[in-house]
Amino acid sequence: MTTTPLALVLLLIGPQEPAAPAAEASVARFVELLAGPRLLDAAGAQAARAELAALPGLDALVLTTLRDWHTPAPAHEADGVRLDTPRREALLVLVGEQRELFREERAALPRATDAGELRAGLRLEGALARASTVRALYALALRADELRLGSEVVEALEEGLGELLAREPKAADALRSGWSELPPELAVGALRALAAHPSPATVEIVRAWLGRRGELDAAVLLTLAALHEVVDPVRREALAEDVQRHLDASASEVAQAAATALGRLGTPESIPWLIEALVHESPAVQRAALGALRAIGGVHLPGSSTAWRAWYAREETWFQEHAPALLDELVAAETGDEPVAATRALLRTLSEHRLHRDELVEHVQPLLEHELPRMRVLACQALERLQSRRALGVLVRTLLDPEPAVVSAAHAALCTLAGVRLGNEPAAWCAHLGLALPASP
Repeated sequence: MTTTPLALVLLLIGPQEPAAPAAEASVARFVELLAGPRLLDAAGAQAARAELAALPGLDALVLTTLRDWHTPAPAHEADGVRLDTPRREALLVLVGEQRELFREERAALPRATDAGELRAGLRLEGALARASTVRALYALALRADELRLGSEVVEALEEGLGELLAREPKAADALRSGWSELPPELAVGALRALAAHPSPATVEIVRAWLGRRGELDAAVLLTLAALHEVVDPVRREALAEDVQRHLDASASEVAQAAATALGRLGTPESIPWLIEALVHESPAVQRAALGALRAIGGVHLPGSSTAWRAWYAREETWFQEHAPALLDELVAAETGDEPVAATRALLRTLSEHRLHRDELVEHVQPLLEHELPRMRVLACQALERLQSRRALGVLVRTLLDPEPAVVSAAHAALCTLAGVRLGNEPAAWCAHLGLALPASP
């Protein structure tokens, strides 16, 4: 850009001429506020942003910072401030509040010829958090590709999209249009931005891109794998069917990514497809299929299709012919006075069959409301053995149980299922898992 404000900043930070005292003071105060504690303090952040907003040449100072996340330095200092993530976020909040200040700069962005200018523009647009921002971001990314500015702009596109999704999640739907026209590297950057902001809506956007660009199908499949925890349970099986079709892809990296995604989605219906993939011509696909089978089945069998077919037949027979009677017994234990020892044996049997564990979790959960603490402990232990992350929410709520033994069992199950050790405070688990804080009983 060649606007007067940016020229002023270049004058301030460049070696050509000494800066005017007033302009130098503005830069010094900008650096001081951005590096100081007030901007990150809940009580003082608004006042700090108001003081920043009143600085002369703020638009140029911000744009210079957005180029490489490094503030300009006053003429008498060697360096500015390298911004950490919280201060970047605080600066972008300021941008959103002062959007009108950047009207002229935004209008000039489509004519930008410098990678730094385009980086600044991508971050600026993302902070404005509007659905129309997506079109602007894509246009700037295409401009960068046209100028052959390389991969340095990809990160800024991811950041811009990330800022947009963080501030306006509903704008995610606008990403559908235009993605197909992005160069591969930038299209993958958009996928990474979506993966970093998981939601059921995000899943549907990525799902719609599957098969649209063959050279990017592997990246799309791996993004779906990364989003598996927020897939709508009602749509999980249909999504798995879409993914299964790519196990036969001619490109081995696509088939491998499909197997990985199926392992994350965890639908029992995928087992026959994955067994067939055990004899794929690519060893990488074979390994991915075996890993997926072990993840879905909860058993550690060798990579023999014969062994997996026999196991699958046994599990399906058990689930169809024996599980219903056992689940009826569990209902009786939840509502009646069944002996603890009998319930323990029943839960042990159920938790040995993990293929349909997501469905079994739904049947075990009511036992957490049993009047006997020992029964509630047994339920926590069974949920831990079933190894279904679908139990995480109810286990977090169980941390509020009045009995210490029940809380201890729920905490142990959470640590096992989530793969992380936190305390027994529900707030910490909710923050880590992205869950709403449960109401106190």
